Amino acid sequence: MSGVFISYRRADQAWVGRLADHLNARFGKVLIWRDVEDIKPGKKWLDEIINAITNSDVILVVIGPTWLQDESGRRRLDNSDDVLLLEIETALESDDRVIPVLVGNTPMPQKEDLPPSIRKLLEIEFAVLRDREWDQDIQQLIDTLRDFTRKRRDRQPLKELHQ
Repeated sequence: MSGVFISYRRADQAWVGRLADHLNARFGKVLIWRDVEDIKPGKKWLDEIINAITNSDVILVVIGPTWLQDESGRRRLDNSDDVLLLEIETALESDDRVIPVLVGNTPMPQKEDLPPSIRKLLEIEFAVLRDREWDQDIQQLIDTLRDFTRKRRDRQPLKELHQ
């Protein structure tokens, strides 16, 4: 089972792909879970997502420029069918496993921007991934994940493949 679940909007795919590539290189593909690579045809995608979140050690909630609103300005998180909302609600059931990750110079949302069910997200220290400081930012996130207090199912800490 994966050690790190990546929750994101499709509009942030470029950031998430870059993030996943770096995490895969450090921890191995088997430890990184994201829907586009890990849900196989014929599977019930919602069941797969819930199962992956439940069995992951860490959930990265990637927050990009269109995370709150779509291109037309509609608030996405107000839609009860928003899969990302469900992912975050599920992840926050054990918030000691959640790390918000801000990308694309996106600021942390304000309390009034979020539905009450996910406002706990604002109480959690966030990571930042910036284009110009990528090497520094990704290394800091990797260090955080490596040293994360939760253990994988086999009770071993996340270890880098390449030092």
